[in-house]
Amino acid sequence: MFSFSSLRRVAAENARYARSRRGFALLWITVFCVCVSSTFADETQTNTYAERFQKEAPVGWKRMEQSMRSVSGTATVIRDLRTTGAKYPLKEFWNKQVFEFRYDDANGKSISTSYDKTGKFISHHVYCFNPDYAFQLKKPSLDLNYFVERHGFSPPTTDSIRRIVHYEPRGIRSAFALQADIRTLAQLVNAADFHLISCKDLKQNGKDLVEVEFEYILNVGVDQGLPPKVWTQLLLDPSADWRVVSRLEKMGVWTTSANISYDDAGQSRACVARVVEHGVASDGAVDDYTIEVGPLELQPIQKNQFLLTAFSLPEIQPQKQGSMRLIWIGNTLLVIGLLIYLFYRRRERHKAADLGR
Repeated sequence: MFSFSSLRRVAAENARYARSRRGFALLWITVFCVCVSSTFADETQTNTYAERFQKEAPVGWKRMEQSMRSVSGTATVIRDLRTTGAKYPLKEFWNKQVFEFRYDDANGKSISTSYDKTGKFISHHVYCFNPDYAFQLKKPSLDLNYFVERHGFSPPTTDSIRRIVHYEPRGIRSAFALQADIRTLAQLVNAADFHLISCKDLKQNGKDLVEVEFEYILNVGVDQGLPPKVWTQLLLDPSADWRVVSRLEKMGVWTTSANISYDDAGQSRACVARVVEHGVASDGAVDDYTIEVGPLELQPIQKNQFLLTAFSLPEIQPQKQGSMRLIWIGNTLLVIGLLIYLFYRRRERHKAADLGR
């Protein structure tokens, strides 16, 4: 027979066993829920960053592009190219360009002076446009006067010079555009050739950044045959209008990295202070750029400095349509008159030949 005390002992042991089973089951449920919630949280976070990139980044890029519509400043660009192999005729090239630039939508100019490694003068060029025409000037020496290399009132001359002015100096658009492509990043991400590969968050020096990897088809604005596909990885700062902090690109045989520093005391988050580019080709060639940009002024610019007279040159007047028509008519009449003269002269020769017989 069981005593009352032994029954109580069995009941207590059964209760402890039941509690331990409930605790063990609760533990497994808790672990399972944590793992599932963590997985969903990671997926949700990844989707959130991708969605933020697609929605917020173009807005920030457009805001920075808009703030840089009227810009004045100076910059120094040093290029150091070192090549190997028989297909490179130039083994080493070092060049320093000093820029003065000023532009808005209607007017612009870019003045560059080049020097070699010893500080010897190489060249001096001016690219300038206004609402009526565009021109390119050159100085053989700094103490000589300018002469006109190109001048035009319509495309392709005006488009070519406008593009040069808006894209110089190198790296000035680094916050919201790539170096090689004519499109801004806001335009590129909405293009049909843009393919987003990955988008994730990173921490760098205590800052929350976003790393984006994508591919696109290069567009330089002119037809240059079959364009290459470019792989690009960007590190973006969402707290500063998603401006580009660094980029890594692979195009053809070249792999190029770039780190961008900004003037945070400037009038825009797009005010670049320094860009360092390092390009390496698969055959060992190295192409480095170091760009130093002075403080940028984002203010309206004076309009009279974009004319030929600002460089002590006479204005070139466009040929009027009526004048061109008169020239064409005059040339046509001259050709007709010449044909009539040749016809009658030939006939007279034939007559003289008949009389001689």
